Amino acid sequence: MIAVVISFPGHFLLTKLTIESLVHQYNNIEKIYIVYDDNLSDGWPNYVDDASAFYCISKKNFISFGEIDQNIPTCAMGWYRQQLVKCCIDKFFIGDQWFVVDGDVIFDDAIDLKNITPVDIRPEFFAESTQPLSLAVINCVKTMLDIETHPLLSDGQYKITSSIPFRILERPTLEYLRQRVEQYLGGDFVEKITEFCRDQKLLVNDDTGNQMVMHEWELIEAVNHMLYPDRFRIKHIGSGYEHLKHTSNLSPGYRFRQGFMYDYQVHRPWFEAQLSEPITESTWNKVEHFGKYIEHIQNQPL
Repeated sequence: MIAVVISFPGHFLLTKLTIESLVHQYNNIEKIYIVYDDNLSDGWPNYVDDASAFYCISKKNFISFGEIDQNIPTCAMGWYRQQLVKCCIDKFFIGDQWFVVDGDVIFDDAIDLKNITPVDIRPEFFAESTQPLSLAVINCVKTMLDIETHPLLSDGQYKITSSIPFRILERPTLEYLRQRVEQYLGGDFVEKITEFCRDQKLLVNDDTGNQMVMHEWELIEAVNHMLYPDRFRIKHIGSGYEHLKHTSNLSPGYRFRQGFMYDYQVHRPWFEAQLSEPITESTWNKVEHFGKYIEHIQNQPL
């Protein structure tokens, strides 16, 4: 199986740890591809050259978001661009299955994802959660797929699958997902999602619970259960730990770390203690430069 790592310059160092953990934990991965956000090339102009050398991965294995679908770069919201990539990964890659993972995940186990829907079960919530963001995500799934109940919530217990940012994606699932959503949107999947983001019909957060927030994994797993109702077993594996925490005291089998930090927000000595090779001054300067760049563009209006 091939692994597809979704990354961007802000996770230049973290993605190195993702790759090293994949190589260490999974012996069935034949090749690793890096799919990167080309909208941010101004912040790190020679990103592919630097990343190829640092990761020891051929530049031929670096695929831009625009190569997955030429319209993805037109989406102004980076969080939604990477969601669109996952929903369209089959447009570029051959085969029928791919192990797709965000480039800020560190595996402490080889997590077996075959025929499971990984979830974080949150007993304090019910299916009709009072949490506005949860309601907005559920609204999106039910509206986009034209269904009355999110399949993962059919038993009344609140479960979230979007907090586990990796899994095996399959061609039939993605093709049916886009087909189903396009029936609702009335046009091309990427173009219409981009339009909805621009018109604020799709949000990043919602304090009211009345709008729609898209989480790609929620859509994907809902479709899996629509297509294969008896195949996928819902498995609680939690939502991982932050990068800086250790998972050695947890039960083995489902240990992974993730976070919401950019490289420049993590202390350099932590990276140097984790990585298999030292960080040069040139690389760290680029990490810090990109940090300033991303802060600047995040403060600009869409």
